Amino acid sequence: MSDHPVPAGCLHIEITESAVMRDVARSQDVLRQLKALGCHMALDDFGTGHSSLSLLQRLPLDYVKIDRSFIAAMSGEFSGESMVGAIIQIARILRLTVIAEGIEAETDELRLRALGCQFGQGYRYGKPLPAPQWQDVLFANRRLGVAQ
Repeated sequence: MSDHPVPAGCLHIEITESAVMRDVARSQDVLRQLKALGCHMALDDFGTGHSSLSLLQRLPLDYVKIDRSFIAAMSGEFSGESMVGAIIQIARILRLTVIAEGIEAETDELRLRALGCQFGQGYRYGKPLPAPQWQDVLFANRRLGVAQ
């Protein structure tokens, strides 16, 4: 961070659930150090690994990103939607911001809003772009969050 003059508060660092599980103690230590500097922390791909709910309590997180596989399962079966709803409620109890990954259709967005999801990402909002094109999109359309 000393090589680049970006304020730590502007950095949002994502770590996958599987990476945390490889060495939980080390992950906790590194995340705490980054958090102490002012960085924002996100647990990515939540629900795909072997973490426990107590891990969510112990890690210094700001965000939980629900894995796209759970979002895809919402359209196939009622239990998929119930599972996503439960993850959202647990995250809210822990005062974590929820980001749903893999939103592709308006129906996904509407269901997630109804469940209380705060933010989302996926092809519904745009596909990956080179940096110069992304800047054009960012300034032309600021509607990036699921919740308005």
